[in-house]
Amino acid sequence: MPQLLEFILHLSVERGHVIDVNLISRLLKPDIITPRVSSALVAYISGTKIEDLQGINCFETTVPEQMAVVYSLIPKLKTIRDVALNRLNEEIQAGSTLLLTERVSALLEVYSVAIADSTNFDWATCANGTIKTKLQIAFNVTQKELLQTAPNTHQVNVLQRAISLFPSLNRKDFLKRIATNRMRSALTDSTVALVDALVEKSDDAYISEMKGWFLMVFDHLTRRFAEDAVLSDKVIAIAMALGLSIPVIIYYFY
Repeated sequence: MPQLLEFILHLSVERGHVIDVNLISRLLKPDIITPRVSSALVAYISGTKIEDLQGINCFETTVPEQMAVVYSLIPKLKTIRDVALNRLNEEIQAGSTLLLTERVSALLEVYSVAIADSTNFDWATCANGTIKTKLQIAFNVTQKELLQTAPNTHQVNVLQRAISLFPSLNRKDFLKRIATNRMRSALTDSTVALVDALVEKSDDAYISEMKGWFLMVFDHLTRRFAEDAVLSDKVIAIAMALGLSIPVIIYYFY
């Protein structure tokens, strides 16, 4: 059954078909949804118009597969967004941090906007004082969680926005976390951009460990340029991001 549902959802994405919102609501029930069905729903939602998603009921989310779908609905539906923010605040007060970073990431994508020709972000016009306060509280808790693991896509997204939005962000601690992770899989153009943003306009973000991290990045790129007949998109993206970080490199080495 899950395989059939997944196939139907992917087919709907490919052909641009609209799925009845009542059916989507039923698919979100704990006894039906699976990781594969959840992924297919997220793909469907991302490519579907807002008006075709109105009326989805997914407020009673208790499992990660359901919550992943909610994250994808947050940018689309204000009703989902309002409930998600209030529930996040309530759960934090109750000591629950299930998938906290992913939820904060989805909300920040709605309530913050990139500043043109800059790595900085600003609050969106729809973010009032209450929303900012709730997200600040959520980030303060998220920050502790982020410092315990290597940055993934959601974490990088949160940090890139938090640098501009939340004065409580500890730049040095996050730089140290990045510097101590020498796994090639963790090296992306987003990570390079994050380092750039953490150091930019900061007089107290210098840490000596970052020299070793930059040397690791240079070594990785040198090997790829020397050994690969065709550079991967990932390597090209890292090289381009590093090119934009020249002021940061000078800051550490000279």
